[in-house]
Amino acid sequence: MNLKANMRKWIVISVIFLIVITAFRLLWLNYLATFDYSETIVVEEGVIDLRDLEFTDDQTLPLSGEWEFYPSQHIHPDEFESTEKLSTYKKVLLETPNNWGGAFSEESLESFRYGTYRLKILLGDEREKSFAFRVNQIRNASEVFINGESVHKDGQPAMKSELHEARNLPYSVYVEPNQSEIDLVIHVSNHTFIGEGGITEAIRFGTAEAIDFRTSLSVGLQLLLCIVLLIHGLYGLILFFLGGRNRGLLYFSIIIVCALISVLVSDDKLLFVWFDFPFEWQMNAIYLSYIGAAAFIPFMIKNLISNSKQEKIMRWFAIYCILFALIVLVTPYSFVPSILRFMLSIVIGFSLALSIKILVKGLRIVKISFF
Repeated sequence: MNLKANMRKWIVISVIFLIVITAFRLLWLNYLATFDYSETIVVEEGVIDLRDLEFTDDQTLPLSGEWEFYPSQHIHPDEFESTEKLSTYKKVLLETPNNWGGAFSEESLESFRYGTYRLKILLGDEREKSFAFRVNQIRNASEVFINGESVHKDGQPAMKSELHEARNLPYSVYVEPNQSEIDLVIHVSNHTFIGEGGITEAIRFGTAEAIDFRTSLSVGLQLLLCIVLLIHGLYGLILFFLGGRNRGLLYFSIIIVCALISVLVSDDKLLFVWFDFPFEWQMNAIYLSYIGAAAFIPFMIKNLISNSKQEKIMRWFAIYCILFALIVLVTPYSFVPSILRFMLSIVIGFSLALSIKILVKGLRIVKISFF
């Protein structure tokens, strides 16, 4: 009877925990969406017209649409003044945000690629506010020019792979007031698998106050989620050391730590803002956090609801996860990241399948019926 009650309790706790975390994430995303402008304004042929938009101090706009893009060129903003010189460069209208692979010739097989983005923003003659951009993700090095002046550099974009330095952290760029027109130019380079790179998440634009408000709100929500996860992780450890001695509790705390790290290395990447990790270690932390969380879930469930011996497939799954983690640690990220993502999808898929199998078996043992 005690075994049945224990199984029931941990199945209910696990389901409630997953529902709460998932609901928190969905509410977070939906809440942020309320601070977008109701008007849908997109970039057309490299220009976005915001002259009729009434700016507020709590709403921002994604700069999505057809940006000008010049593949395999880093064009200085001054060169855009010369129509004759500009005509010698290949220009494409690239749907942004998106991977830039389609802008390069199909014959180009180099893993190192670079290019120049350009966008003109029309604000009108009576704009007296300070404006700002929020860059979330540009793979994997960028330099931003506003009205011909370099204002921010993330990593070292270059036209040669040996000069390229990867760094991919969110940042804000501020524009001086009284600008009726903004000419935005971004140099980007990327040394990774073919087809990936460029502006892969929408750059947001708004008043400086609105950008700061949205950034602070996003960071605050992430920290709140981290606190919730930390409390649950400590709770699991306390139960383990106070006499539970069920390894499932220890696995639960490890999963929480991995989930906490995954929050800190995504979105605003707070961990990398606080601590200056090399780019390769940033990518390692992202992969290892997902591997760790997915790998321990089946073992947590099995130890919490069953005392039976581990099946052979569980041991093979553990070996695969360990080998994958070692590959992540010793392999440069520029080594075909799509293969690493495929291997990660196998970990997540098997973790889900094994967890469902264990839960179904546990439900049969205690004869729980949902109907």
